[in-house]
Amino acid sequence: MSEIYRIVERNYDNVDLEFHDSYDTAQEYAAVFKPFLDALGGGAGVLVVGGSVSECRNFVERGHKVTNVDISEMMVRHVAENLPTVTSVHANVTNWSGGPFDVVWACRSLIHIPPGDLVSTLAHIGSLLRSQAAYGFVFFEGDQPVEEQQLPEMHATADDVGYYRVLYSRNELESRMAQAGFTAPRATRMADKDGDSSLCFVGGSYPKRPFRSA
Repeated sequence: MSEIYRIVERNYDNVDLEFHDSYDTAQEYAAVFKPFLDALGGGAGVLVVGGSVSECRNFVERGHKVTNVDISEMMVRHVAENLPTVTSVHANVTNWSGGPFDVVWACRSLIHIPPGDLVSTLAHIGSLLRSQAAYGFVFFEGDQPVEEQQLPEMHATADDVGYYRVLYSRNELESRMAQAGFTAPRATRMADKDGDSSLCFVGGSYPKRPFRSA
């Protein structure tokens, strides 16, 4: 495991309970997430990468079979304790094998992948999906094509815990998604609760109809 992944794992293994209450990405990105859910129908096999309880619960309540993969043991445990029907896996998605899945949802989880690994990680995720799978990816947007940041973790419960993330421009992300084999529609630009600009990519056609942005 590279040093970056160790930083990310340590980060999420050492956050306080307020962290879980403060960030509800399913609500923050509801304008994209809800129509994405509505387009799926029911009964899909869903891969959630680094998912929150709220995200996983939304899929479960729609009748989907959810597998949540997270690099952080603490985050995996938190989802498992709240949603025992979810298959919770402690692993780095870059080299984890499972599926095949009908849907993948990765909201602000792949922002922790080093830039040099992003295309291969997206391609690997693609290899875990069925041919007509639906996908949703949310990234942070930056002014530069690629910008790595190491910031303080505001919810840290231990010393020397940092927050690593990567920001991308829209053009850069569309190019990398295409390299990985995803047909990337134009991103929906949204601001999260902290005011950071996000790029939301959704596509695919599981089970009968393609996703249409609200």
